Amino acid sequence: MNKLISTIYWSYFLAYNVYNWTPEDVGQWLESRSLSEYKDSFIRNEIRGTELLTLDKGDLQDLGVTKVGHLKRIQQGIKELNNRMTAYDKSLVKGHKGETADRD
Repeated sequence: MNKLISTIYWSYFLAYNVYNWTPEDVGQWLESRSLSEYKDSFIRNEIRGTELLTLDKGDLQDLGVTKVGHLKRIQQGIKELNNRMTAYDKSLVKGHKGETADRD
């Protein structure tokens, strides 16, 4: 996949709820971070979006991630996804409150 298509795809892909990611989606996320060597391990261990968001260093090492640079890249990516989902959750709450206020 060329860089432009990959960027467009991931802009769209990351716009939807990480909580709904399948292990294959997580594998695609790893590929987007140039970490495809871990894709099979994450899929084999059934790491979905919800599990991905909670992985710590020990979990990553159990999944076979041993290079410090790779650990850091995955941890940074998880942090970014958690921030995205926090903002997403807040927007849902804000939107829901707005709907209630509109009805009153």
